[in-house]
Amino acid sequence: MFQNSMSLLSLTRLAVSLSTGLMGLSITLTPALAAPAPVFEPVLDELVAALPEGWGIRLPASVNTEMALYPYIDPVMTTYGSVFVGLSTEPGCTTGDCVGALILVRLPMDDWPPSYEEMTTVDLGNGIEGYAALTPEGQQIRWRQDELIYMLVHQLDVISAADGLAMATSMISEPPMTAAD
Repeated sequence: MFQNSMSLLSLTRLAVSLSTGLMGLSITLTPALAAPAPVFEPVLDELVAALPEGWGIRLPASVNTEMALYPYIDPVMTTYGSVFVGLSTEPGCTTGDCVGALILVRLPMDDWPPSYEEMTTVDLGNGIEGYAALTPEGQQIRWRQDELIYMLVHQLDVISAADGLAMATSMISEPPMTAAD
């Protein structure tokens, strides 16, 4: 009898372990719909409204920095056929040293791919080749996706080069936000 109860206890533990493992597996396999990083929430409605007809914009799912950042949309750039989202290190500041990062989306022009000497080719994943330039102050990453040119520019004292590259990679894999979203 003792042996039977041990077997039953062992089977119960095995069943609990298996069901817990399978639940964990099903949670892992369930696709999650990513959303833009929370830092962009204050301007999402304005951003979607600023998109030209038929355009979408991809934003990173995270922005890894120790600094508080404040998003803004540059309405002048949308007038000229570009969508421009900035992240400032100070509330209300949109120029100069307080600009920590910029995301620019525009139609392709004759300057694609970029031919600047300081640009190097980078594999951004999902079959997308990008171009990056690094200076002592900042980094610029460009790529073509969805028939649009994306550019991420950031200051290295706000976002590291590795985190900037991770942001670009995240943007590529995020679904684009459109006016219908």
